[in-house]
Amino acid sequence: MSPVAPDLPALPKRWPWLLLGLAIGVLALSVLGVLHQREETARRAEGQATLFASELRDAVREITIFGNTVRESELRRALRPVIASTAATSSARLARLEATLGTDPRIDDLRRQLAAIQRTAASNPDPVIYGERLTTAANRTARTADAIARSERNRARLIARETMAGGAIAVLAAMGLIAFVLQHAHRLLAAAGRRQAEQLQDLADRDPLTGLNNRRRLSQDLARLAGSVTEDAPVQVLICDLDGFKTLNDTLGHDAGDELLVAFGRRVDVAVGNAGTVYRLGGDEFCVLSDPGVDVAPLVREAVAGTGNARDPVRGSAGLALWPTEAPTAREAMRLADERMYAAKDARRAAA
Repeated sequence: MSPVAPDLPALPKRWPWLLLGLAIGVLALSVLGVLHQREETARRAEGQATLFASELRDAVREITIFGNTVRESELRRALRPVIASTAATSSARLARLEATLGTDPRIDDLRRQLAAIQRTAASNPDPVIYGERLTTAANRTARTADAIARSERNRARLIARETMAGGAIAVLAAMGLIAFVLQHAHRLLAAAGRRQAEQLQDLADRDPLTGLNNRRRLSQDLARLAGSVTEDAPVQVLICDLDGFKTLNDTLGHDAGDELLVAFGRRVDVAVGNAGTVYRLGGDEFCVLSDPGVDVAPLVREAVAGTGNARDPVRGSAGLALWPTEAPTAREAMRLADERMYAAKDARRAAA
């Protein structure tokens, strides 16, 4: 029967931070993608508006030249299919521009101006008046298209700058996140390492059977107390063992012997409480160190004596030495306590 050793702390989980970094990266890429899409849309709108204005100017120029070559009596009939073809081409170009820009009042202005060009082209048979008005209307519409092109060009440049700024911010944010994650992971690893070291240290200082402090820890505590013990506040050093443990162990078996050792050590440890520290030295031998100036001897002797009945057969002996009052060094105090323990054991046997 032995106590279960505490689990060593697990290393900090890194997948939440990886998911966070991935989410931020996806968000940054999404924002950059949206900005890039808006820039592309503005570029297409600029190109379509520029092409619309250029095609309109060319078409009106050709219509004007053609109108000047046709006799006045045949002008309406000759221009009707030419104007219809130009209007269809311009309307198709305008539809593509609208599909790019979406609902935009500037498209409505262009559509109204295009309709005005059609009315102007079909309303006046006089070649001179016809040419002047058609050219004026077409130039007005083309200027509107040019204004749209300039506006979309400026918007594309602004979005391009926003994209660059967003990319820089995303890179800085990613670098900051990476630095934060690394720093946080370092702190977590350091904390986990400290906890692991503490638990390993605790395991190294613990008796694996009883869970009490072991001989190694006793040596450390004695060295720590060596410079502070005084005769006015001595440390009580008690050596204890179980009476007849070898016979009990051989008779009942090692598992039962281990249970007796665990029960004995637990009983002494509960009796001492916060007034001192209990150590298992090996086999059935235990040691108790009191806090300086604290009297734990009566508690230890009572716990070691037990009840002696069938339900509590565990009984032991204890010897006491005061350090440095009776022994100047810890080693001498332990030797003296050990001698007194065996003296008490022999006296009890003689009395029996």
